[in-house]
Amino acid sequence: MQPALPESFLRYLPPWPLDRNVEEKRFFETTQRVCDPQETWRRFGGFREKAGITRLSDITYLDCIGVPTYQVVRPTVDHYLENISVYNGKGLTKLQAKVSAMMEAFERFSGELHERPLLLSSLSRLSAEARTISPQHLILPEGESVHDEEPLEWVPGWDMMREEITWVPACQAFCPYRPVHGGRFIPNFSNTNGLASGNTYGEAITHALYELIERDAESTSWAARAAETIDLDSVHHPSLRDLIGKFEAAGICLTLKEVTSDIGIPVFMAAADEPATEDPVLLCYGMGCHLDPSIAAMRAITEVAQSRCAVISGLRGDLDELEWKRGLGYWELKRKFSFWFEPDSQKKDFRAVTSAARRNFVDDVGEILSRLRGRGFSSAVAVDLTHPELPVPVVRAVVPAMEQSLESRRKGLRFKFPNR
Repeated sequence: MQPALPESFLRYLPPWPLDRNVEEKRFFETTQRVCDPQETWRRFGGFREKAGITRLSDITYLDCIGVPTYQVVRPTVDHYLENISVYNGKGLTKLQAKVSAMMEAFERFSGELHERPLLLSSLSRLSAEARTISPQHLILPEGESVHDEEPLEWVPGWDMMREEITWVPACQAFCPYRPVHGGRFIPNFSNTNGLASGNTYGEAITHALYELIERDAESTSWAARAAETIDLDSVHHPSLRDLIGKFEAAGICLTLKEVTSDIGIPVFMAAADEPATEDPVLLCYGMGCHLDPSIAAMRAITEVAQSRCAVISGLRGDLDELEWKRGLGYWELKRKFSFWFEPDSQKKDFRAVTSAARRNFVDDVGEILSRLRGRGFSSAVAVDLTHPELPVPVVRAVVPAMEQSLESRRKGLRFKFPNR
């Protein structure tokens, strides 16, 4: 039996089991939420100042496509390790994009350390009395190692598969992260993968898990060169057709590929190419994951539009790759990333990708966990990072052995041996 959790650490445990009455979906227009974006804005919009937001701007028409995109600025961000202070949001309406950008800023604010309790302990000492997840199982950057006797900082979370409290390294929970009590610092480890906000804990957990699955699929599909180009003419969903039409009208070549992994939850990659300008920095792609393939595809397409707007705005602090892209050039970049940007001759009917989305986030979380179990994952931890002065549920999901995004320096067995 695990020892009782100190009261100061109870804040890290999300409510579990989730409340079905709270998690019932009520908004189904182009996405699935427990409430419409107007209600989200009404509930949380007044907390922008608390999160350090000084500007929330419509940048849709910086680009020629016209997919609603907003940008939010947080000058008070913790700038440690080049943490960015500009975030973006997208949607099919201006209000959706505005709320999306705001919620992105809220989750980044809540994902920072602030003054939260941390436990300093070695893996060997802590694992002797409590369940832990070793940094080794979270995929360390190449060349890094952590000895069992080295002191690390830890926070507890709730393992939704094992139904028990599980301690995870603080560097996995917070971003940016730096040791507070003298624990080991692991370079190139902390990131925001699996950090998500929501109207409810069910929303936040679902979208945190989606992001993990999406990034894992991005890496494993690239490693295995496994993707199927979608026949855009087979897409009949009205909102998707409208999005595709915006790209066509702007003269932007849109390629949509399914990169669903062995987990079986739909993941799509959308790539945008503007042949008229041959501008390498505008070779962008976006990803989307959801139990409903139409929503997954919408997310991928709106994200690639958002990426173009972000590049054009020039305000993001993590756009160092633009210089690299310019140096490489348009044609060389397309050749290097032909897996993303070149459509296959044989195309897949979009209608062949089926939906498993339910009408309640309790059931969605259950379905996702079931899919993960089916592929051998045995742990999925949710760490509650909701800020005490900001009533927006924010969760960090942690699934050991799942791959990070393609640009991460953390590469695991699923990337190195994608076809096993």
